[in-house]
Amino acid sequence: MNIINNISMFFPVAPISQEKLIFLLKNKVITSKYLNRTKEDIEAEIDKYSVNSSKINQRALTTQIKKFDELMAVPEICDEIIYGLLERIYQGKKQPNHIEYVTSTEHSIPTSLQRFLAYKGWNNTYINNFFDRGCAGALPAIHNALNLPYATDIFCAEIFSPYVDLIAQNLAQKPNPQLVIEGTLFSDASVLCSTIPQKNFKKAKSNGLELLAYNEIIIPDTHKGIHFRSSTDKLNLSVLPYVPAKIKEYVLDFTKELCKKANLDFEKEKNSFVYAVHPGGPKILTNIQEEFNLPLSYFQNSIDLLYNYGNFSSPTCPVLLKNILENPAIKKGQKILAIAAGPGITINGLVLNKI
Repeated sequence: MNIINNISMFFPVAPISQEKLIFLLKNKVITSKYLNRTKEDIEAEIDKYSVNSSKINQRALTTQIKKFDELMAVPEICDEIIYGLLERIYQGKKQPNHIEYVTSTEHSIPTSLQRFLAYKGWNNTYINNFFDRGCAGALPAIHNALNLPYATDIFCAEIFSPYVDLIAQNLAQKPNPQLVIEGTLFSDASVLCSTIPQKNFKKAKSNGLELLAYNEIIIPDTHKGIHFRSSTDKLNLSVLPYVPAKIKEYVLDFTKELCKKANLDFEKEKNSFVYAVHPGGPKILTNIQEEFNLPLSYFQNSIDLLYNYGNFSSPTCPVLLKNILENPAIKKGQKILAIAAGPGITINGLVLNKI
């Protein structure tokens, strides 16, 4: 078994205020060559449906700062950004034995990670891909990494910013409240979780997270709930209205079963857990809080992360765990409950112990 002993977060660019990003989105739509609506109609729609600065303070969107060749397709832009992140993350580091690679970002083949390892001459580093798992992607990767007998890295990267131009093109032609929400919710980010074998952990003299249990389900009859497909000029992204309600319907029983696998009774123990729940959006987090019948303060870690950076999909739960790992007020022996949902609709969860 392995122990998580370090988690680091990396942004490709410095975050920008949400107010400025909403202004820039409006400008992209209004100046689009596809414009088929009035300026007043567009501004009213974005003002009504955007995730405003009371919910999110800032986000990192690379393409708002760095310019790319306009002929580059979305996967090429994402490849370049992720390759740059890998160069920063592994600068001065030794070759890793194994990397769990988590992303839902569109990519070319070979991937940025494969090209980076080849460039470094790290030709015998194992790669295990967790693609297209959305916001929940890091949790099965962590579960897998912690069950391996040798040190393993978990690299999560999500690049949303190239889709903002596609969202603008879509909104220039016709109203789409869901795209306004998506265009003002997501952020670019990456995270690296490092693990070491349990037998080496004491020598590391650091805090750690050990695995107690893992659970995963696909909610019945929800496979059409989250849909994503892009082309050179269109973005078809839909999250159907029933998604938050379905997660709410199943999350309590899912969590009880997860805790049972760790020989814990959720109803008896729920007040003593520290929570790392992927915020998704404000509605999903509130629904989970209501089902658990806990004060919203139990989820302050998630609320603060969403406010400070937006939703960066798969790196989010690891960053929540980073905050727990580094918080001296959270003592060793504390049980942690990490939960996230993704396409499928899948719910994934971990019970961890801080050591």
